[in-house]
Amino acid sequence: MWREDEVLAGVAHEVEALHRASANPCLREWFYEGHVEVVADYAAKIAAREGVGMRVPVLAGLLHDIARTVMVEDEPQLTEDSERMAREVMARHGVSGGDADHVCAIMAVHSCRGEKGPTTAEGRVMVTADAMAHLMTDFYFILPFKGWLFGGLSFEAYKQWVLEKTARDFGKKLKFEVERKEAAPRVEALRVLFGAAGV
Repeated sequence: MWREDEVLAGVAHEVEALHRASANPCLREWFYEGHVEVVADYAAKIAAREGVGMRVPVLAGLLHDIARTVMVEDEPQLTEDSERMAREVMARHGVSGGDADHVCAIMAVHSCRGEKGPTTAEGRVMVTADAMAHLMTDFYFILPFKGWLFGGLSFEAYKQWVLEKTARDFGKKLKFEVERKEAAPRVEALRVLFGAAGV
């Protein structure tokens, strides 16, 4: 559905190329198809169901954390560089002004850490899409399976990270009851597998 939009397709093509050129093997080999496109797909589906314009949440899904493609991992540089890169990509495809600002505002809070979170319908769509892409795919399994644990993280530390991230995904990022119901059994399974119980 979103791939038929010329602007979104153009942005997606450029974002995919950035991932393919990354020095990070996870980003180069898996992250675009395994996560970025999945977020965009969920964003388009949820936006259609909720009667929200598709372009802004799909753009935010395609562009969130784009600075990871150039090996930026730490905050606040990740957010700042991702915004700069996103604005450059969007400008090349004719997206500027209020739409670009809205996309970047969503990107800046998409992790829902602390008190930060989306304040618009488009933002709620995008953070829900991001959480679903984490919870309903092999996102949490591929990193240790492929040996892509970041920063020399031990598997024990990784398990703790997964438990914290799944709690945030389920507790703070799923903004619609449809996705909460769909994700609940998967969250419970992840918690059991990674060392906790109860949603």
